[in-house]
Amino acid sequence: MRKDSEDFQLSPETRTKIRDQRRAVVEQLLCVTLKERAVVGLKLQMQMTLTGYYNYGQSVGAAEMQLLVDGLKQPTVLWRAYYNEGDQWLKAVIQLGRLPHPFQLSLDKISLGFYDGVSAIDDIAFENCALPPPALSCEGPNRFWCRDTKACIDSLLVCDLVDNCGDGSDEDNCNPDLQCNFENGLCNWEQDVEDDFDWIRIRGPTPTVNTGPLKDHTTGTARGHYLYMESSEPHLFQDKAILLSPLFNLSGNGTCIFRFHYHMFGKQVYKLSVFQRTLSNTKGWLLWYKFGNQGNRWIRQTLYISSYKPFQILVKGTVGDGFTGDIGLDDMSFLGCTLYNGNLPTITTTTSGTLVPVTLPMNNCTEKEFVCRASGHCIQMIQKCDFRPDCSDKSDESACGVRDLINYDLESVAQGILSQPYVHKALLGASIAGYIDSKDSSNGEFGHIADIATPVISLTGPKCKIIFWNYMNGSTIGSLEVVFRAKRGVSYMGDVAVDDITFEDCSPLLIPGRPCTSDEFTCANKYCIPKDNLCDFVNDCADNSDESPTICSTSIGHCNFEFDLCGWKQDENDDFDWNLRTSSTTKMGIGPATDHTLQEPSGHYIFIKSSFLELPGQKARISSPVLSRRNKDCKILFYYHMYGAHIGSLIVYQRTMTKHEKILLNLTGNQGNFWQHKALILAGDGDDDFQVVFEGIAGGGPKDGIALDDLTFSRGCLPSQEFLPAEPTMLPPTGKFLYLEATAMGLKTEKAHVKSSRWKESSGSCVMSFWYFKSSKAMGHIQVLIKTDYGIMKIWSESGNHGDEWNQVELHLGKLRNFEVIFEGIRTRDLGGGAAIDDIEFNNCTTIGQNPRECPALTDFVCGNENCIESQFVCDYKPDCEDLSDEADCSYYTNIPGSCNFETQDQEWTTVCGLTQDPSDDFDWNISNSAVTEQTGPGTDHTPGRGQRFLYVNSSAQKEGNRARIITTKLFPASLGVCRVRFWFWMFASGQTGLLKVYTAEEHGMEILMWSSSRNEENKWMYANVLLSSNSPFRVAFEAEVGLSQPTEFALDDISFTPECIDEGSADPHPPTCSSDQFTCAYVQQCLPLAAKCNGAADCMDGSDEMNCPTETPTTTSPGSCNQTEFLCPSKGCIPSLLKCDGVPDCHLNEDEVGCRKLLSLL
Repeated sequence: MRKDSEDFQLSPETRTKIRDQRRAVVEQLLCVTLKERAVVGLKLQMQMTLTGYYNYGQSVGAAEMQLLVDGLKQPTVLWRAYYNEGDQWLKAVIQLGRLPHPFQLSLDKISLGFYDGVSAIDDIAFENCALPPPALSCEGPNRFWCRDTKACIDSLLVCDLVDNCGDGSDEDNCNPDLQCNFENGLCNWEQDVEDDFDWIRIRGPTPTVNTGPLKDHTTGTARGHYLYMESSEPHLFQDKAILLSPLFNLSGNGTCIFRFHYHMFGKQVYKLSVFQRTLSNTKGWLLWYKFGNQGNRWIRQTLYISSYKPFQILVKGTVGDGFTGDIGLDDMSFLGCTLYNGNLPTITTTTSGTLVPVTLPMNNCTEKEFVCRASGHCIQMIQKCDFRPDCSDKSDESACGVRDLINYDLESVAQGILSQPYVHKALLGASIAGYIDSKDSSNGEFGHIADIATPVISLTGPKCKIIFWNYMNGSTIGSLEVVFRAKRGVSYMGDVAVDDITFEDCSPLLIPGRPCTSDEFTCANKYCIPKDNLCDFVNDCADNSDESPTICSTSIGHCNFEFDLCGWKQDENDDFDWNLRTSSTTKMGIGPATDHTLQEPSGHYIFIKSSFLELPGQKARISSPVLSRRNKDCKILFYYHMYGAHIGSLIVYQRTMTKHEKILLNLTGNQGNFWQHKALILAGDGDDDFQVVFEGIAGGGPKDGIALDDLTFSRGCLPSQEFLPAEPTMLPPTGKFLYLEATAMGLKTEKAHVKSSRWKESSGSCVMSFWYFKSSKAMGHIQVLIKTDYGIMKIWSESGNHGDEWNQVELHLGKLRNFEVIFEGIRTRDLGGGAAIDDIEFNNCTTIGQNPRECPALTDFVCGNENCIESQFVCDYKPDCEDLSDEADCSYYTNIPGSCNFETQDQEWTTVCGLTQDPSDDFDWNISNSAVTEQTGPGTDHTPGRGQRFLYVNSSAQKEGNRARIITTKLFPASLGVCRVRFWFWMFASGQTGLLKVYTAEEHGMEILMWSSSRNEENKWMYANVLLSSNSPFRVAFEAEVGLSQPTEFALDDISFTPECIDEGSADPHPPTCSSDQFTCAYVQQCLPLAAKCNGAADCMDGSDEMNCPTETPTTTSPGSCNQTEFLCPSKGCIPSLLKCDGVPDCHLNEDEVGCRKLLSLL
C-alpha cells in the first residue's frame, strides 16, 4: 500500500514556519545555496554531480535541489535527500538534460526545528554540458549537418524530439505521426484494452516519493508531460499496462528505427519490455526488456525493427511487488517507417497453443486433427509436437521448441551472464542458440519464483531427457528447479541463468514389425525392451506394462521405499541406520530434489548424511533378503544419488551366510546431482546362500548425503528357501507396551511401524480396540493402517494432544480378507515427547458360526455349509470347505488344457494333459508311481481317491545344472493378475536339492520366472499356488534343475489351472456337471446314481465316490494310543499335532485339514 506523501513532505503551513528557522550549516564546507547563471544551450547528456553530500542525524530533516528556469514560475525538483542517511558521504548524479533557457539551481534545506543533525555538500561538478562543436564538413550516409551551428551529428538523432543541434534544425520537417512527446495527449498511440490497467499522462513528480520521474524528458521541467505506470494499490504484482503504437510498414531501406526514453527508478521497479507483432491477437515477439531499478534518470533506447509485413509495437510495463515501482515513458519516435492504413490479420490457436498460418491448403481435417501446411494431410492432434515428424514438411514439429517460447514469452536475451555454467540432465526437447533465460533476483522477495515452460508436448518416449546448462552465482542464490523454476534467495545477491536446453531420446516408441527375441520382454503395446529392464521402476514400455504389479510383485527385494523397507533389513551391528525420507520435508540443498520412483518431492527413498550424531567414517548398512547359492543369471539393480563437496562412500558387497564378503562396487565422493542407475552381476558359489549389503559411510559435510531408491533383483534371481519355522511366533510377555521414543536420533517425518500377523478373514462385526498414550510434548501423530493384497488404507489417525494419559480407541474393521493391521507413528518435529500403544484386542472377528454368512468378495465360492473361500482354492486337490464341497465337481477345471493329475491309464499322458516335453532341455520328465521311485521318491501319489501316478525326474545320470522341462501345448490368452496354476510338488530332503521353477513362456519374447523353490523339507507333498501374468499369449513351463542329491529329486502331481486362464478375466459361472438327483464324480466328468456314493465299490474312475465316507476305516491305531502332541489320522495313524490345519494334507483322506476355520490370534 502506498505511503502518503505527507509522511515525507511537510504541509505548506509547517513548511512556512520551518523555513523561517532555515539556516546554513557550515562545517568547514560551503553548503545549502547555489545560484549560478548557466549557458543558454546545454546538450542532452548534461548532468551535475555532487561527488559528496552528507545528511546525518536523528532530526537532520531533508535537502532538496530545485531548477529555476527563466519565464517559469513553478520550480522543478531535481533531487531530494530524505532525513537521516547515515554517517557517510554519498554521491548524487542529477540529470539536467537539454535546457534552452537561462536557469538557476537552488539547494534548500528543510529543518525539523531541532538541531540534532548536519547536512553538507562538496565537490560539485557539471559534465557533458557543451553543445557539439561545429564541423567543416559532414559526409557519410549516417551523418546530419546542423543548419546554423554546423555541428555534425549522428542521423539517428534526427527527429527524435530532442534539439541535438542546438538550433532545432534536426527537428525540422519531421512527420508528427511518427513521434510523440505526450504534451498534447497520446498522439496516435492507444491504450491496450486487454491489459490490466492504463498508462497515465502526468507532469511533475509521480504521487509516490522515491520512485518515478520528477520531471518530463522533453522540457526537462515540471511543466512538461510524460506517461507513467502506477505501481501502487489496487495494482498487484505482475499486473500489466500495455501501450499500442500505430500500424507501420517499413520504408524502402527495409529497416525501421524506434527511439524512446524510459525512467525506471524505485526499489521495487519490475520490468519494462517492448514487443513487435504482425498478428493482431498475439503478444508478438520480444524486442527488448529491462529489469529493476535503473536510477533516477531518463535513459534513451534505440531499437532496430525488421519486418516484411505490416507490424505494431507494444510497450509493456509490469508492476513489481511494492508501491515504489513507477515507470515513465517519454519522447517516442520512429525513423524509416511509414504508417499503414489497414488492419493486422488475426490467427486461430491450436490446442497446443502454437501459431498456424491463416491460410491452410484444402483439407478434410476435423477439429481434432492437425493440418500439414504443405500437403493438407490430416494427422492426429496427439502427433503434433511428439518429436517425430509425421508431415512431409515437418510442420507438425515446428514451433514446438524452447526457442519459440523464449522469443515469444521469456523476454530474455544474452546479457551479463558469466562463464562456468554446469550441465544437468533430467529424465523427462528442441535446441536454442544465441539466447539465454536469466533470473534477476533484484526484482522480488525471498521465496518468489520465476517459471518458464515449453509449449504443450503431446507425447514423448520413456527415455526422454532434458539437458540444459545453468549458471547460479551469488551469496544468496536460492534454488533452480526443473521445469524451470527459479526461486529467489533471501536477497538480490544471486542470479540464475539457463541456456542450451535440448531434448534427447524423446521420440515416441516405434513398435517393431518383428516379434521380440528371447532376450526381450514383450510390452502390452508389442514394443520390445531388454529383459533386464523388466521391473526396474522405469516405464520403458511407455504403457507401464513392464512395471505391472502383477508381474513385479514376485521380484525379490523389489522396493521403492514408498511405505517401508520391504524385505530389506537394517544391520544391528552398524553405527546408525538408513532413514526413509522425502525431499519435500528436507532443507534445500540436502539430498536429491525428488525421489527416483515418482520423480516427485513427496516420493520416498532411503538416505544417510553426516550430522552431529553421525561422525565421518561411521557406517550404516542395509541387507537384502537371502538369495540362493544356485543363482547364476542374477543382478542387483538400483539407483543412487551422491552429491556434495564432502560426500562419504557407498560400498556394495555380496556377503554369504558364513560371513565371507566380496566387494561389488565402491564409490567415494561427489557423483553428480542426479539419480544414477547401476546393475551389478551376482553369482552364487554353490555352497552358501548370500545377501547383498549396501554400506554407506558418512562424509564430513552436514549437507552431504547418500540416497538409494528403487532396489530390485533381476527376474532371474532365485530366493533361498530354508526350513520353515515349526513353532509359531511367541506372544510378547504381559505387562509390557510398545513405545515410540523421542530421542535425538529421531528425525522429522521419521516413521515407526508395528504390524499384526496376517489374518485370513474377519467377520462383518469385527472390532479392534487398543489404548494409546501421547506425551504432552509429543509432536506428531499415530495412525492405523490396513494392508491387503490391494494396497494400504488408513482407517484412523490421531494428531491432537490429550495430555499425559492413556486413551482407548475402538475401530470397526468389518469384513476383510488376507490383511494386516499396522500401527504407524510419524514425527513432525525432530525432538519432543513420545507415544505408546497397549492392550490390542480383536473382538467378534471369527467367522465360525456366522449366520447368514457374508462373503468378502463377489467371486468367492460358497461352501455347502455357507462358509466362503476364495475362488482360487476351488478344485486344487485340497479341501478348504469343511464339507469338502469345493472339491466335489471339478471336471471343468481338470479339462482345462494343461491341467492334469496324470491318472491317464494307458493313454499317452502328454496328449491327455496338454503338456509336452521341451526339446531344448537336457532330459525328460517321466510318469510313474511310488513302486518305481522306491526309497528316493514320494511314498504315495497325491491325487485323492484312486490316484497312483505322478511325474518325476530321474537325475541319476545327470550332472548338476541339467534341466528337464514340460510346457503346455496350447497358448493361454494374455492376462494380468487373474490366471493361477495350482500344483503339488515333492522335493528330496537334502541340502543339495536342485530347483523347481515355473515360467510363463510367451510365443515370442523372453520367459518370465514366476515361481521357484528349493525347499529342503521332510519328504512330503507340498502345495503351490502361482499367479501368472503376461502381456501376450503364453504357455506355462515347469522346469527341474538338477542338484547334487539322490536319483529322484522332484515329483509333480495334480496340476490345475483356474478358469480365468482361458476366460481372459473373471470367469463366468459354469453349470453343474450332473443333475441334483445324481452323484458328481470329483475330478472326472462322470455322473452316477446317488446310491453309488459310499457303497463300498469305486464306481467313479477317480474313486471319489468312496472318499470321505462315514464308515469306520480299519486301523491298527486306536484314538487312545496317540499322545497329547499327536493327531489321529483314521487312515494313517498318529501324526504330530503341529501338522493339523497347516494347509497341507498329511492324512491320506485329508482328515487333518477338515474343520480348520477358526479365529486367528494376533501374534
